[in-house]
Amino acid sequence: MGTLRRASGLSSDALPRIDLPATDQPSERRVLFAVIAITTAGVLPVFLFGGLAVQISSDLDLTTSAKGQVVFGYFTVSALSSAWSGRMTERFGPRKLMRVAAGFAGLSALTVATAQSFGWIFAAVATGGLANALAQPAANALVVHHVAAGRRGFALGVKQSAIPTATLVAGLAVPSIGLTVGWRWAFVGASTIALAAAWAIPPTRSTAERRATATLLRGTLRPRRVLARGAGRGAGGANVLGAFTTSAAVDA
Repeated sequence: MGTLRRASGLSSDALPRIDLPATDQPSERRVLFAVIAITTAGVLPVFLFGGLAVQISSDLDLTTSAKGQVVFGYFTVSALSSAWSGRMTERFGPRKLMRVAAGFAGLSALTVATAQSFGWIFAAVATGGLANALAQPAANALVVHHVAAGRRGFALGVKQSAIPTATLVAGLAVPSIGLTVGWRWAFVGASTIALAAAWAIPPTRSTAERRATATLLRGTLRPRRVLARGAGRGAGGANVLGAFTTSAAVDA
């Protein structure tokens, strides 16, 4: 851990909680709830599509290739827009970006719920990829600035648990919603999670958080290329499992 910290140029003292007015300093509990909600909302469209792909394919006559293209579109948009979303977090602050992410996640889910063709499914799930790209750096910045240094590791771990939670929700949606009232209602439910995420984000009236985020991102992005590559490869393997397990099991 010490080696990693020295390689990244960071210590816990280098990332202090920022000093905001009492009325603008959210509780750690609310921060955790907000980052879990927005992270779940951001990844839910693709995992919900993967979990319900059998029903969606039957209804819209999607081929195996088409299903792969939808998942590819989500992660391509998410990957290509991640660096840009980091700069947007630096410019506007994490809370504003989290609200925008919640809006895109809700739009993605509602569009899938009303889609009548492959093109609309592809565009809607890709929009979810943009929501994910916006949510991740913003949620991380919110944790860094509002959770004490001794609890940040735990907080970030809880935040990352939202991704397998989304996979779990997608899996439960198959028997409880997809096979009863229809797959479209599962995506309507996903849009309500996005709405809950937007509500959970603490309001802000201060520019101190935005300025601190800009300082953090400018000072610590460059030395993390190796960590980013490793994390990207690991996430790629895990995400494929979440997106294609149901279809693969049915085909087998």
